[in-house]
Amino acid sequence: MSEPTVSVYLPTRNRADLLQEAIESVLTQDFERFELIIVDDASTDDTPRLVAEYSARDVRVRSIRLPSKSGACAARNAGIEAARSPWCTGLDDDDLMLPHRLSLLLNAAGQTSAHALICSGYLLERNDKRRPVDCHAAVITLNELLHRNIIGNQALFRREHALEIGGFDIDMPASQDYDFWTRLLARFGTARRLPEATYVFREHGHATARITKTEAAIAGARRYTEKHRHLMSRAHLQTQRLIHRYVAGEPLTLGLAATSVNAHNIGFVLRYAAQRWPLLSKVRDKLR
Repeated sequence: MSEPTVSVYLPTRNRADLLQEAIESVLTQDFERFELIIVDDASTDDTPRLVAEYSARDVRVRSIRLPSKSGACAARNAGIEAARSPWCTGLDDDDLMLPHRLSLLLNAAGQTSAHALICSGYLLERNDKRRPVDCHAAVITLNELLHRNIIGNQALFRREHALEIGGFDIDMPASQDYDFWTRLLARFGTARRLPEATYVFREHGHATARITKTEAAIAGARRYTEKHRHLMSRAHLQTQRLIHRYVAGEPLTLGLAATSVNAHNIGFVLRYAAQRWPLLSKVRDKLR
């Protein structure tokens, strides 16, 4: 096998039935010079057998098994450290890559070296229906990102850059990807978003579906704010306050909205408000 151009890291734990679809979505990419690094976070189900079968079947598939449960961030870092390519991107084990994802991301990365990462629009899958999210081209600045995560949960970035900033923070209880993107942009510049949907983010009721406990989500949101407070303006802190309330499941009050809304978070405020006043969802959708 020739040296791969991009390494795809895929952390997993006890999701053998979902993992197979995720793996197949990588193996059916229209760009073939990749390696897929499956990092098994000490699974106790049928995952080791499944991973071994794919590794024996396709030389582009490599596997790492962690000896004890270490968490998603440690698994991601293990995949990045083991990567043989200059470029890395990830895939969650209950999500899917669309067939053109790698080729589009790499083509964009080859056009310029000015960006810290390349991301794209995606499809949100909920109740067997998919809708496009953030499917418009953009150059994302650190200033914009400090308001909220408008990159998503996966992106293409240089391996050396990830190692330079220390990879994913294993002490973050949640918002790990948001923290990682923020540190990349703070160090290496802007992000570029492609308008095409190249990823499927799946929300479903499967027994082993992604579940971020409310306590962890709240703690992660607060830790993110404290960790990056030195970069934030008053407007950023207004948005972060809203996010903390939103993650905690607290209803948006008119007083909170009035004291926290600004030009950068109006779309989020409408999304938040639509939970309480559904008619506002039409206004929200027009702003997307």
